[in-house]
Amino acid sequence: MFTVLLLEFRSFLEPLSIMAGALLALLGTVAALWLTGTSQNIISRLGAIIGVGIVARTGILMLDYVDHLRANGLSLVEALVQSGRRRLRPVLMTSMARRWACCRWRTGSARGADMPAAGWRSR
Repeated sequence: MFTVLLLEFRSFLEPLSIMAGALLALLGTVAALWLTGTSQNIISRLGAIIGVGIVARTGILMLDYVDHLRANGLSLVEALVQSGRRRLRPVLMTSMARRWACCRWRTGSARGADMPAAGWRSR
């Protein structure tokens, strides 16, 4: 993934920041699992992978738009603020949809919600 980002951005700093954001998302997921006492199972690992993917996609889109705005003459701070405003609604919608899906799993009302309780463990 890092090599593809290097080729896309033609720089080292942007891909490094995207990878750092993905790493922080993964650390946040592990910390949340530890704080809540939730076990590591296939569902929690799937959630971690989805979270890292969301963070990476958002970072790529935001940095691409910042580069576009900087090419049009905006300062770095103005470009970052405009990019953040533009991506806020999609990020909130994606996060709320993910939380809703996870809540359905936790309450047992989703299809396959009994999978962790049925003894499915990663090997």
